Amino acid sequence: MASCTPPVLLYTQITPRTGLGKDTLENLRETGECVVNIVNTDLMEIMNATSASLPRQQSEFDHAAVDYVSSHSVSPLSVAQSPVRYECKLRDALLIGDTAGAGTVVLLDVISVYVRDDLYSEGIINQSNIDSVGKMGGDGYHISADYIELERP
Repeated sequence: MASCTPPVLLYTQITPRTGLGKDTLENLRETGECVVNIVNTDLMEIMNATSASLPRQQSEFDHAAVDYVSSHSVSPLSVAQSPVRYECKLRDALLIGDTAGAGTVVLLDVISVYVRDDLYSEGIINQSNIDSVGKMGGDGYHISADYIELERP
């Protein structure tokens, strides 16, 4: 999250070693819309398969056999199995550099949120049951079996 009010997500897209832009950012710039699908351990292998370098006209959904559904408020498709999905519109993209390894900081206005029924109670997403996967550097991912809450002083 970059902001709760208004709800804005932030992600950084790194330009691949080839120096060529990625379809994710290209599509976002063209359409102004996207869906951020939270990945859990059940989706990890599928998510990794979607990172393959494919021709622009080839669908990552088809390539990785991703089950999808129509989104509620935006035109891009959503990953059916994703426990939490954020439908977004592009707010801004800040280019940090234009060479391989440079980044683009992307700000996304959240338009609609889907939360799997068993994860939502009393207006709050139960974070401990999402089983989310975190992207690390290179080919690394982080899976945490422990969820800890500390009351703020």
